Amino acid sequence: MLPVYFLTEEQTKVFAGRGVEKDNILAAIRFDLDTDGNFGETLLVIDKKRKRLCRYDTGKQKYDEFELAMLVNPYIDNYCTSNALLAYAVKNPILFSEGSNEKEFERACENAAKEGKTEIIGFCTNACKGRLFAFVHIWERLNVGEIVTEDDPIFEQFHAKCPKCGTVYEDQTRRICTNCVNRKGLLIRLLAYFKPFKLQLITLVICLVLTSMISLMSPILTGQLMYDQVVSTTDPNVFVEHEELKLESEGFFGKIGDFLTVLTSRKYYYYDEAENGKFVLSQDPQSASKYVYADNTTPDDAQRYDLVITGNKKDSPNAVQVNGRLRDISNVYAVVAVIVLLAIISLCVSITSNRANARMSTRVTKNMKTDIFKAMSDLSIAYFNKHPTGRLVTRVNYDAVKIKNFYTGGIPYLIVNILNFVGLTIFLFSINVKLTLIVFIPIPIIICLFRFMLPKLWSSYSRQWRRSSSLNAMLGDVLGGARVVKAFAKEADETNRFINYNEKLCKANLRTNLITVLLFPVVGLLIGITSQAIWGFGGITVMGGKMTYGQLATYIGYLGMIFGPLDFFSTFTNLITDTINSAQRMFEVLDTVPDITDAKDPHKPEKIEGNISFDRVCFHYTPNRPILNNITFDIKKGDHVGLVGHTGSGKSTVANLITRMYDVISGTVSIDGVNVKDISLDVLRKNVSIVSQEVFIFGGTIADNIRYAKPEATMEEVIAAATAANAHDFIMRLPEGYETMVGIGSRSLSGGERQRISIARALLMSPSILILDEATAAMDNETEKQISAAIDKLIEGRTTISIAHRLSTLKNCNYIMAIEHGELVEMGTAEELLERKGVYYNLYTLQNEQMNRVMQGL
Repeated sequence: MLPVYFLTEEQTKVFAGRGVEKDNILAAIRFDLDTDGNFGETLLVIDKKRKRLCRYDTGKQKYDEFELAMLVNPYIDNYCTSNALLAYAVKNPILFSEGSNEKEFERACENAAKEGKTEIIGFCTNACKGRLFAFVHIWERLNVGEIVTEDDPIFEQFHAKCPKCGTVYEDQTRRICTNCVNRKGLLIRLLAYFKPFKLQLITLVICLVLTSMISLMSPILTGQLMYDQVVSTTDPNVFVEHEELKLESEGFFGKIGDFLTVLTSRKYYYYDEAENGKFVLSQDPQSASKYVYADNTTPDDAQRYDLVITGNKKDSPNAVQVNGRLRDISNVYAVVAVIVLLAIISLCVSITSNRANARMSTRVTKNMKTDIFKAMSDLSIAYFNKHPTGRLVTRVNYDAVKIKNFYTGGIPYLIVNILNFVGLTIFLFSINVKLTLIVFIPIPIIICLFRFMLPKLWSSYSRQWRRSSSLNAMLGDVLGGARVVKAFAKEADETNRFINYNEKLCKANLRTNLITVLLFPVVGLLIGITSQAIWGFGGITVMGGKMTYGQLATYIGYLGMIFGPLDFFSTFTNLITDTINSAQRMFEVLDTVPDITDAKDPHKPEKIEGNISFDRVCFHYTPNRPILNNITFDIKKGDHVGLVGHTGSGKSTVANLITRMYDVISGTVSIDGVNVKDISLDVLRKNVSIVSQEVFIFGGTIADNIRYAKPEATMEEVIAAATAANAHDFIMRLPEGYETMVGIGSRSLSGGERQRISIARALLMSPSILILDEATAAMDNETEKQISAAIDKLIEGRTTISIAHRLSTLKNCNYIMAIEHGELVEMGTAEELLERKGVYYNLYTLQNEQMNRVMQGL
C-alpha cells in the first residue's frame, strides 16, 4: 500500500468484507467529509487487481465501486476551504494497452469526457489536499500503465523518510529522525560553544564544589560542635554504668558505659573504695560549699562552666569533685565566628560563580543566536515558506536560551549534586547506619513514581510549548495585520480567536499543573514521613545512649539536604529531554543544507551583460502541481520584455528562477550563456534586482533603506538615486528629511512613497537585469505616472522584465510573452499578439470592456 494513507485494521476489514483484499490495495485515502460534503469520513481505495475504485462512507455505511476504465480525466475542483474529486463517467471503457501512445490515450480520454457525465467521487477539506493530489497522481499513472513506488517525490510532502535508516519522520515539517539522533552526540556537540570559556566553566565548577563543601560543614557546626562541645552541660567523654565509675590514670574517669549520664550540676560527690577497684559515688549535701573548684572560684562564681567529673581530691581522701571544664562564652563566639566566616566565604564564592556564569552564559547565548540566524539567512525562500515566522523567531530566542541554561544551570549543578549525594550518604552512614537505612526506604518509591509520571509531564510540557507557539503565531498575524483587522471590523472575531487559542494554552497549563500538584506533594509527603520517622527513631536512639543530641541535630540537617539532590535528579531528566529537543531544533537549522548553494568553483564575471535564456524549463513548488512546463525563450541584452498571464500562471516564478530564489526541476536557466547554477550567488544577486509591489521597509532612516543595496554608498549617491526615483521631493518635505525614521513603530509611508524608495534602492544598486513585478499595481494614476517616470530612468541600458496585469504599463516593451497554465503560449509585439487573438488579446479585450463599463457609468 502506497503511503498516502494507511488503513486501520477495522477499515481494512470493511473492504475485505466486500472482496477487496489488503494485498490488492494499491493506495488509500481518507476524506474528512462525507459524500454529501458534510463533516464525516469517506474512504477511497484503488484495487489494483480488479482495476476498481472503491468508496465507503463511514457515517452512512454506504459502499460503492467504480471501474477505473469507465472513469477518465480525474481532476480536483478547489473551493475556499474544501476540495472535490471528480471524474468523467464514460459509456465505453477506455483502456491503455502496452502498444498505446500516451498522447493518443489522453486524446481518447478527452473525447470521451466531452460526452461523459461528471461523477463526484468525494469531498475533503484543505487538510487533506496534499494527499488528494498524491492519490490523483497514482490514479493517473495507473491509467497509463506506470508503476508508482513509495519513493516517488509526490510522497515527500507528507511521508518523507530518513535517508539513513528509512524511518518515516514523526514530524514532517522538522524531518528529524528519532532513531538516528545521537542524544549524547548532541550534548557533546553543544560543548563546542563552551570551549572558548574553559576558564569560566572551570571557575564555575570549583565555586560550586566549594559551596557544596561549605553546605556539608554547616550541620556539623550547628549540630555536634555547638550542642555537644559548647552548649551542652554534659561531657560526651564521661560515661557511667548505673552509679559505678572506674578511676583511670591521673584521676580522670573514663567511658565504661554506653549511655551519657547528665550529672547534677555544681555538686560534690564522695566515693568509697569498693571491691575490684570500683568506686561507688555518693552525694554529701552538707559539703556543697565546703570545697572550691580547681580554678579557686566558688560555685556561685562558676555558673558559666559546664561540669565534668575529675579525679582531683580535696580535703577528704574519698572526695570526688564535680568540676567545671572551661567552656566559657568565648567558645560560643568562636563557633559563631566560624559560621559567619563560612557564610562570608560562601557569599564570595557565589559572587565569583555568578560573575563567571554571567560572562559565559551571555556570550554563549549570543554565539548560538548568531549561528542560528546566519544559518537561517543562508537558507532558500522555500524554507521560510514552510516554516512560520513566529516559530523561527522562537528557535532563535527560546532554544538558544534553553541550551545555555542546561550547561550553565544543569551540568555544573549535576556535578555538585552528585558530590553532595555521595558526601551526604557517607556522613549519614557514619553517624548512624540503621537510621540511614530508614532514610533510603522511600527512595525506590519516589524513583518509580517519577518514572511513571515524568513521561506524562514531558508530554504535557510539549503540548504546552506547541500551544504557546500557536498563540504567539496568532498574535504575530493579528498584530502585524492590525490594519486589515480594523478595516474589516474583525476586532471581536480576532478577540474570540485569541480567547480560543488562549483557552487551549490554559488547558495545557492546567494539565501540567495538575500533574505537578499531584506528583510533588506526594513526594513531599514521603519525604515528610521519613523525616518524622527519623525524629522519632533518632529520639529513641538518643535516649538509649547510642547517639548524642548534637549528632541527631547534625543527622537531621543532613537528612534535609539529601532530598535536594534526589529532587534535582528527578527533574534533570526533564531538563535533558527539553534541551535535546531544543538542540534538535537548533541543529536542524544549522545542519539544513540550503537548496540554493554556490557551485564548487563558481563563475564570477566582472560584469553581467544581461542576456537571459530559458531552455525547456520545468518547475513546481509541490509535486503533481506543475507551475512551469517546458518553457523556452531568449531575452537579449537591453531588451524590455513584458510578461502577462492570469493569476497563478507562473509569471513571478520566472523572476524567482532568474534570481535563483528557487532552482529549476529540469531544464536550464542561463545568463550570458552561463547556467545560473554556476554563477556566484553574490555576483548574480548584485546584478539582478527586483522591484515588487510588496515593498518592505526596514526599521531605520530613509537613507539607510535606500543604502541597503549598497551600504558603502555616499550621501550624494543616495540623494542622486532618490532624485532619479522621483522620491527626493517628498523626502525633503519630511521634518527630518533623509534621517526620518521609518518602519515598524516609526513614521508610516504611503504605498507610492514606499515604492519610490524601493526604486531608489534598485537604482543605487545599478543592476544589469531589472525585474518589475507588478511595480505599479494598486497605485492611483498620479502616483503611477510618477513611478513610471522613475522606472523609465531605471530601465535605461538594462535588460528589463515587466510582469503586469495592467497592460497599459507594458506599452514601452520591445515584445511581450504570454504564459498560460505554465506554458509559453505567445510571444511578439503587442500589435502581433492582438492580431493572433490569443491570451493577450483576451486580456486586452477584458480590460477594455471593464474600462468601457466604467466610462459608461460616468
